[in-house]
Amino acid sequence: YHHSKLVEKCLGSIIRLISDDDNHQLELEGVWRDTLLKSHEDNDISNHALRACRPSVKSCMRYTFKHDGTDHPFVPTKGLFAKFSTELAGLTGDVNHAKFEGNARAHFSLSKWWSMGLGCFGGVIIPTVPDGGTLINDRFNLKSGIKELRIRGLTQFGPTDEGDSTGGDAYFTVGASVSYSPPLKIMRDNGIRVHAFANCGSMELIHQGDEQENSRVTNLLSYTSLKASAGIGVVAPSRFGRLELNFLGPLDQGIGGFEGRLSFAVDSEFL
Repeated sequence: YHHSKLVEKCLGSIIRLISDDDNHQLELEGVWRDTLLKSHEDNDISNHALRACRPSVKSCMRYTFKHDGTDHPFVPTKGLFAKFSTELAGLTGDVNHAKFEGNARAHFSLSKWWSMGLGCFGGVIIPTVPDGGTLINDRFNLKSGIKELRIRGLTQFGPTDEGDSTGGDAYFTVGASVSYSPPLKIMRDNGIRVHAFANCGSMELIHQGDEQENSRVTNLLSYTSLKASAGIGVVAPSRFGRLELNFLGPLDQGIGGFEGRLSFAVDSEFL
């Protein structure tokens, strides 16, 4: 998981079975984990981060389905993509939840050199014991991937406690983009395109062992909690995944308050 002030030590094993067509994957995982502070000299630690510092034992079964009908795995111009995973934890140990996450993309060829893409991600973690919560290790957190950088822009995405990210147990993101292949031989021969995009999303920590879950669900879906960003950039395929170099910024303050920055990311998952 990703947290600026915490680190995880773990010891365990995973048994993984993958179908011949790579569309189905079944995993059995058993792991011991311990969450620790990166530095004991840091006095600016939230209470939430301190409470997260404890060992846990997780055993789970995870199934993933994937369908890729696009014309390119990293810089598609047409076709459909879908991926869905479900995880059931609690076979043994002290971690008990059901976790669901999925993403889908649709790409449309507008002409020989232009294409449009629509995409979405979403996930939820549901505790399977009464009044249970979720551990920070298992929550959805920001990382340095493409979908997170696009959504975050220059704003905070997801719940925090005293400035520290807590991660969320429910989130969604949606995005739209238009891409173009410039009339330069080196760019067209290597699949390099320019694009413009807009994205929005929300993340919330719903299950906290209290009676405020309904209000947090409402907040997750409310217009005021949405984080939005827009930008332009260059995309290219590589052996490591999709490369994006973007100039982007948040839309929280409106167009007049737009403040952009350059961002670079490599990822196999994208909007």
